[in-house]
Amino acid sequence: MSIGLPTRNGARSIRHILDSLLSQTYPHLELIISDNASTDDTEKICQEYAKKDPRIKYLRQKENVGISDNFRFVLDQATGKYFMWAADDDKWEFNYVEVLKSVLERNPTHGVTMSSIVRIYDNDVFFDKILLTGRNDLTHLGYIAVFNKLLQGVKIHLFIYGLFRTTLIKKLMSRPFPTCIAGDRILISELALMTHFYSVKDILFTKTIAKKSIAVRYSDEKLGKEWRSPAKNLRFVITMINRLFTSPFIPLQRKLYTVPSLIFFIFIHIPHIIRDLIPFKRNIISFYRKLTVF
Repeated sequence: MSIGLPTRNGARSIRHILDSLLSQTYPHLELIISDNASTDDTEKICQEYAKKDPRIKYLRQKENVGISDNFRFVLDQATGKYFMWAADDDKWEFNYVEVLKSVLERNPTHGVTMSSIVRIYDNDVFFDKILLTGRNDLTHLGYIAVFNKLLQGVKIHLFIYGLFRTTLIKKLMSRPFPTCIAGDRILISELALMTHFYSVKDILFTKTIAKKSIAVRYSDEKLGKEWRSPAKNLRFVITMINRLFTSPFIPLQRKLYTVPSLIFFIFIHIPHIIRDLIPFKRNIISFYRKLTVF
């Protein structure tokens, strides 16, 4: 069982994160930390914990490789049968790993499992709950049904912090991470057409939401530039369609079944695309008018 913890300048919260992960009731795990060239005390804290617990494998990047590549790096190092990503500001109940692992052990046709979720802001103020019960219980739904829920905005993309079969998630991540906004939604959409999802109704995970936008938090990275792009929603739609139809892991018949859903997906994103591109059009018109003055 492997846990990948990509981090950068996480000193403020990483002690709590390490204590939570290392105190899981399922003890047979490896914790792979990739420090993305932190400039605070992250390295010092991680080295301190690594000396005390042999389950920790601490690795440090020489330079900032970007959040996507750092996520991929910890997965590449994983050797366990199961794998999960851990963010450096989230929280897990002590039985999180044990419960999710037992689910996958009992259900060989399911490739990923996730518990219900509480989301809080980074100042610990409550945001919402995402309960994987009732209509949002995915356990017995088919591929297209889960895929449709993703396109409709159900927060299933948070399954990216669930527990995967390692061979499956490594297969999915063998392709480049989607280069656009909401790349995790695209990744999980592809996964939804590859495998079945299992929902655990109990709330075992707390996701922290940063109040600063992604464009600000990752202003010096490719991800931040994507979120500032005037064509970000257009790129998102194009990347989603391209990703799914070029996937070697989704059967052709299943791809064809997604066509009506993707037409609806395009339709509901048209207002966002127009809104994004209007300022861009105005800039072109303004530039054109300046040229025609002379």
